[in-house]
Amino acid sequence: MFEITPEKENSFNRKAFCDYIASQNDCTGFTMELLNSIIDYAHRYEHISKDQFAYYVSDLIPSIDFKTVCGFCRDEILTKDGKAAKQEFWSENK
Repeated sequence: MFEITPEKENSFNRKAFCDYIASQNDCTGFTMELLNSIIDYAHRYEHISKDQFAYYVSDLIPSIDFKTVCGFCRDEILTKDGKAAKQEFWSENK
């Protein structure tokens, strides 16, 4: 079984992402627990190539798009397109 290493955990700002999602949606404790479980799984198994983590999370949760996930990722795990999506997210959400 794969581990969530500190390097993987630090590549994504989980708290800020969850806070943002909670502020944009009517989230229950169950919803946030499910979101955290998806993030944990993505850190364990969908963190092999650049952008893979962001695509996995956004594919699994239809109401969250790729650029939103990229907005909370460190540049080191994003491709050029992922970085552009991140920049677009923050220009729209200042």
